[in-house]
Amino acid sequence: MVEMLNTARPASSPAPDGDSSQADLVARLTSGDEAAGETLVREHGGRLLAVARRYTRSEEDARDAVQEAFIAAFRSIRRFQGGSAISTWLHRIAINAVS
Repeated sequence: MVEMLNTARPASSPAPDGDSSQADLVARLTSGDEAAGETLVREHGGRLLAVARRYTRSEEDARDAVQEAFIAAFRSIRRFQGGSAISTWLHRIAINAVS
């Protein structure tokens, strides 16, 4: 997972297809699609790492927090209700991981 963080898209990159792609991604994640997991990490890893860096004392701690956040997200994806953007949901999980 750490390797995927190194190739994550920049935080300014938009999601490819908006709401429909988010719903598709969530459905794929819920079904256990590993490629969807890679997509999630690549699309959101960079932004989450930037957030974690603001709250931690070291790069290693920030990377560990992001990895913990993704693990928590994968474990709880079935509870994601789509009331917010998946990026917002991941952001909250990352903040909780560094706290």
